[in-house]
Formats: sequence, structure tokens, C-alpha cells
Amino acid sequence: MSSSFEGSEIFQASPEEILNLINNFEAYQEFLPGCVESTRMPCSEDDLVKGRLVFSLMNNEVIMTQSSYL
Repeated sequence: MSSSFEGSEIFQASPEEILNLINNFEAYQEFLPGCVESTRMPCSEDDLVKGRLVFSLMNNEVIMTQSSYL
């Protein structure tokens, strides 16, 4: 099993559409290899989006949180 992931993609989309994709935490497990859980976390700030990603990699669970301003 490879211990790294590399790739690139060219998108024909507006910056707003790309930001919406990045902030759509619920969909990450549909396309991100090893992602077993992806959820949006509650946030008290209106212009801040938080997400939680859980990965299963090499018999280990890795949890990441992400925050983005809109």
C-alpha cells in the first residue's frame, strides 16, 4: 500500500464554486480515499465553517479538523 497520495485536477469553475466544494465536508468521504467519516461541526461564528474528517490509514485512525472563513 502506498504511503503517499499525489494528484491534480483542473476545474472549470468559479472561485465561489470551488470554495463551496471545499466547505462541503459532508461529501469528502464520497471521493477522498481512506476517509471513513466527514461531518460539518457546529460553529458560533456566522462566517466560519468547521469540519471533521476521520481517516483509516494503515490500521490507525487519524482525525483532522478544518476551519474556513467564507
